[in-house]
Amino acid sequence: MFPDLDSLTYNLNHRHRGHCVIFNQENFDECLSLNTRTNSSLDVEFMVTLFKDLGFIVRAFVDLRLKEIKDILEDLAVDTDHTDCDAMVIVFMSHGGEDVLYARDHQFHSDLLFKPFSGDECETLVGKPKIFFIQ
Repeated sequence: MFPDLDSLTYNLNHRHRGHCVIFNQENFDECLSLNTRTNSSLDVEFMVTLFKDLGFIVRAFVDLRLKEIKDILEDLAVDTDHTDCDAMVIVFMSHGGEDVLYARDHQFHSDLLFKPFSGDECETLVGKPKIFFIQ
């Protein structure tokens, strides 16, 4: 059954709080000419603790290539059932600019993070908060 899409509040009484996926890009291939993002692992530790304390199932990844990021997003959107979850969170920490982010090996448009979780792509998240933090 689909949630009440006209409601002014979210139902946060599902069996699970939801999934939180953290991407931390510290190091980059030489061809990108980007500096190492030192000490970002401390931010990851903080985020993991925070979201676990909030009841999320947390997975953190470091220095992934673009294909690996796409695979994880697809798994989270297509192969993960969010029916019994309240929400979904993605944290992406990397270099970037206006609408552009960097994987270890390529730049990509930030829409890549959002598109897999639209209603027609991920039905089990329809009417649920999808929260994105980009640093």
